[in-house]
Amino acid sequence: MRMCPLRIMAPKTYFLTCGNVRLAGNPGARLVVPEANRAFVAARLGLASATPVGLEAGTATEIAGFRVRGVAAAHAALEVDAAGRHRVL
Repeated sequence: MRMCPLRIMAPKTYFLTCGNVRLAGNPGARLVVPEANRAFVAARLGLASATPVGLEAGTATEIAGFRVRGVAAAHAALEVDAAGRHRVL
């Protein structure tokens, strides 16, 4: 399986890379992010707020034939927003 990570290159500078393809150069790309961070990601990347697909822990969605499932991830502890949605999946 080929992974295409979201990279943080400098403070407040984000882009999705997969080889040499960047999100800005691929307007048809679908970005799946934790629902708790969807508005933040859209604002930081200059996208319409509905463009990133929000996903919550324990839910799944299908995009372009791929099933994506949200699994809560913890660094030191599980982090949730005021609505109880996981910030890190």
